[in-house]
Amino acid sequence: MHPQPLIACLFSPLCTCAFFSLSLLCVFVRPGEGSSREHAALEPRHLGGVAIIVKSFARIHETNLKKQGMLPLTFTNPADYDKIDARDEVEIVGLSSFAPGKPLTLRVHKADGKSVDLQVHHTFNEGQIEWFKAGSALNGMAEKTKAAARS
Repeated sequence: MHPQPLIACLFSPLCTCAFFSLSLLCVFVRPGEGSSREHAALEPRHLGGVAIIVKSFARIHETNLKKQGMLPLTFTNPADYDKIDARDEVEIVGLSSFAPGKPLTLRVHKADGKSVDLQVHHTFNEGQIEWFKAGSALNGMAEKTKAAARS
C-alpha cells in the first residue's frame, strides 16, 4: 500500500502532472475521454502515479485507473478544484482507514503556510481496494493465486 500521507507539489492544477521524489499526483478537468482510455490509465502508473483527482471521470477511465492500482478521486464539491494553486503541496489523508463509501481528505498546504482540507470521493468497493493495496488488479490476482497454491 502507498505510504500515508502522500505529498505532492502541483505546478499547475489544469491538466498537468507533478513529479516529485515520492510519487506522481495528477489533477485534471476530465481525463480519459477518447480512444486511448486504457493507455491513459497506464501512463500515470508507469510514471510513478498514485492518485488522479478530478471534477469528473469518463466512466471507463475511472475503472481502468483502479485496475492499474491508481487512486481515482473526485472533488466532493467540484468548486474545490479551483482552490488548488500552482505551488501548493497536497497530501491524501485517510488511506489507513480506506473503505467503501468513506470519503478521503485532500489536505492542501498553501505557500503561505496555511492548510485547507477538501473532501474527495471515491467509488471503490472492497475488491478494488485490494487492487489498490496490491498495486494493481493483476498484482492482487497474483497474490491470491500464490496464496491458494500454498494452502
